[in-house]
Amino acid sequence: MKRLINKAIVNKDHNFGNARWVRNIFEKTLEIQANCLAMDGHISNKSLTTITEYNIMNKTN
Repeated sequence: MKRLINKAIVNKDHNFGNARWVRNIFEKTLEIQANCLAMDGHISNKSLTTITEYNIMNKTN
């Protein structure tokens, strides 16, 4: 997540809204996490509270 944010800051333009962008990325990441958990069928307390690199990287596609 930190690398993704740093990359966005480096490539920002005058329309870049940092807080809004981070919120949107976080919400999309949670959506992807939920979809992955639903497809996997194995839901544990740890999986509910862990955001993986897969969840983060797939939100930009």
